[in-house]
Amino acid sequence: NRLLQPMIYNMDFKEFCQQYVTLRNYQQKAKKELFRWWNVANNILYQIPTGTSKIRLFTSIIHDINVWGL
Repeated sequence: NRLLQPMIYNMDFKEFCQQYVTLRNYQQKAKKELFRWWNVANNILYQIPTGTSKIRLFTSIIHDINVWGL
């Protein structure tokens, strides 16, 4: 079944991660971790505590992906 097989990409997703001054250090670290894990798996669950600005973190990730046109 194609849905169960991992997709193999010929790119390094860490290249998409951009540095933002609006992210706090722990958010930038989490963002780098997410991009690093996309090299290993297609679906990632990342849990961070309440009040750590998840929306700002994931908005910056979506921005990076859009910059690369993915």
